[in-house]
Amino acid sequence: MEWFFLILILAFVSWCAQMLMGFKRQSERIDAQIEATVSNDESIVQQAASYEAQVQEKEEERKELQTEEEKLAAQQNELESGVKELKQKDASRRPTRHRVDPTNS
Repeated sequence: MEWFFLILILAFVSWCAQMLMGFKRQSERIDAQIEATVSNDESIVQQAASYEAQVQEKEEERKELQTEEEKLAAQQNELESGVKELKQKDASRRPTRHRVDPTNS
């Protein structure tokens, strides 16, 4: 009977050792996953910061282009009104032409 209890005790001890080793492996895997997640989070934060900076630069560039577009549109309107004005002046300046009858010559 002592041998039976001894075998049970040894089986229990070996089972406990296996459980502890399994727990250790699992905790190592979890730690590795945590480290990978933290490093990914850091890279994502850096990418987000760079994207935000790019968005801000593009927004500033868009505003500059919009003001330039407004200036050019105003200049175009001024030029078009000047052209219309000149056409009206030129139309009023044209002398009337009298036709000469070719039979009288």
